[in-house]
Amino acid sequence: MTDRPLITIGIPVYNGELYIGITLQSIIDSLQGVFEKNKIEILVSDNKSIDKTLEIVKSFSNDCIIQYHCNKVNIGYDGNIDAIVKRSNGKYVWFLGCGERVKMDSLSRLLKKLDNDIEYENILLDFDIYDESRCSITNKRVFDFDNDVLLEGKNNFKYNKYGSAVSSNIINREKWLQVIDKDLVVNGWCHIERILNIIALNNNSKTLLLAYPYFTLYREKDGWWTKTNSYLLLLLLLHINVIRSMLKMGYDKEVVNRLEYSQSRLALIGAVVQSKSYGLKIGKKLFSDLFKIFKYDYFFWLFVIPLLLLPNRLIIIPRMIWKFLKLMRKVLNNV
Repeated sequence: MTDRPLITIGIPVYNGELYIGITLQSIIDSLQGVFEKNKIEILVSDNKSIDKTLEIVKSFSNDCIIQYHCNKVNIGYDGNIDAIVKRSNGKYVWFLGCGERVKMDSLSRLLKKLDNDIEYENILLDFDIYDESRCSITNKRVFDFDNDVLLEGKNNFKYNKYGSAVSSNIINREKWLQVIDKDLVVNGWCHIERILNIIALNNNSKTLLLAYPYFTLYREKDGWWTKTNSYLLLLLLLHINVIRSMLKMGYDKEVVNRLEYSQSRLALIGAVVQSKSYGLKIGKKLFSDLFKIFKYDYFFWLFVIPLLLLPNRLIIIPRMIWKFLKLMRKVLNNV
């Protein structure tokens, strides 16, 4: 029996006074269903907040032991994620975003799934999404399957082996430390690149996908995605650059091509539709970035360019088509 925690819940935060209390309270509530509470560690990593984040974290000191670390300077998202792993003691680290709500039974469920002799490179969690602007949960489940899935093998990408939402990722701490010095291709997606590098370490790597929501992602009304009207489209371009870098990590070319192809079709249409819903305006730089990636792709010229030029007020039509295509893909995947 070891005193080492099994799971470190690492919360990166910067000026989180509005939401950090929500997240911490949900963890404390979920801990009530855990018998061996020493298997859970809570770690808040503050990127030099200038609001009342520290005061709020301290107000929870009577409920449970929370480790709080404040970086000397704001080291950015990537630096803060790496810092959480370095400071953690758990075998696994769950990156939980400030504002997310852990489900009441999540921690007890997680301990049952992970407290065994199997060594996972990473774990991917299902979740639901609460949209503050609509005051309701808009996505009840993100995964399209009803049972847990174990993906074995480095090049086994039947499903995604990482989540763009940082909170859906639990990683193997020791494996992360093995790849922590590798250069990053893009900024702000550290968890995805590190996870891909972790999986590439072992040809027999194991990724566990856990069905049924473990937390609620909080999509606040004035979140970071509202700061630019093309945020989803820009994220997709970053994602494609990360996928292309997988060749240097040692992944099979066929796998990389297939992943890039999937992001260049339905995902691309979805990103354009969603971005235009936020009032997307095509500037020279954005079009130049798109052209660099898709200039030889007939799909881009036949479908994406017309959609980009479509007046934003008419976006409801392709949006309905996009939702129908997503539904059909889900149905076909379950057949």
